[in-house]
Amino acid sequence: KTEEEKQALADELRRKTEAEQAAAKQRLDMEAKLSALQEKLLVGGQMLDLAQKQEADLKRAQLELQRQEEERKRLEQEHLREMEEANLMIEEQYATMQEEVE
Repeated sequence: KTEEEKQALADELRRKTEAEQAAAKQRLDMEAKLSALQEKLLVGGQMLDLAQKQEADLKRAQLELQRQEEERKRLEQEHLREMEEANLMIEEQYATMQEEVE
């Protein structure tokens, strides 16, 4: 083969090698981007799970506060009723004692 043919084959081989290297680099870049996207998806999924857990915790806390408030009101009403009954008993005793004095 002539020197020109050898040079053409060498140039062709060099171009193919460069193209393969460029394709390999592009593949690695794409794999890195895919990996980064997968990581973002994983982190996003974990954040969503955490947000859902926090929302459920908040709902439970709100329900507990509501239950405690209802219990407080019930106890307050019970206490008021007992006080009213005690006052009535005192008034009845006072009335009875007043009658006995008269």
